[in-house]
Amino acid sequence: MLFFIIFGTIVSKINVTLYPNSSNVYNSLAEAFMKSDRALQTIANYKKSLTIDSNNSKVEKYIKKLSHYMK
Repeated sequence: MLFFIIFGTIVSKINVTLYPNSSNVYNSLAEAFMKSDRALQTIANYKKSLTIDSNNSKVEKYIKKLSHYMK
């Protein structure tokens, strides 16, 4: 299982490099970080996704929920 999480994170980082203007790739990277319990990186990538697509209310909810748990 750990292999797939690490592999997913690597692939997502490559996608961010290839498609830096796609909010979806930042969402995918955030999800990969979430699966590896890296909350700060998860929030940072969800926020980057929102700067590209500010109409994504689902991502806003994720950020609020994660921020609440980090307090």
